[in-house]
Amino acid sequence: MPIKPTAQRLQEVKIKFLDLIERSNVLGLSNKAILNDINKLFLAPHAVSIKRLPSGDLVVQTPTEDDCKSLIANQKWLTNLKSFGVVLLERFPVFVHAVRIANVDSDETKAI
Repeated sequence: MPIKPTAQRLQEVKIKFLDLIERSNVLGLSNKAILNDINKLFLAPHAVSIKRLPSGDLVVQTPTEDDCKSLIANQKWLTNLKSFGVVLLERFPVFVHAVRIANVDSDETKAI
């Protein structure tokens, strides 16, 4: 039975690398080496596959949502990659169609 895209996103951890040199060092490793470095700290494997995004970010895929939560909670595995990557939490776009400003004093800088 295929996994729905929203459920699949709940099983993924996205990593963004802040330094270009670190990004190139980590991206120079094979996916298997990255998985081994991540899973070293855990008794059972939490990461099962790696996706490389065109932006240079990595997506670590886990078998369950609980494994994903444990990777987010315990980020010591990032130091095993010898990088200062940051786990990106899922973001959702919000569209604002209208904001009432009838009672806002536009001359006051605090209101602006």
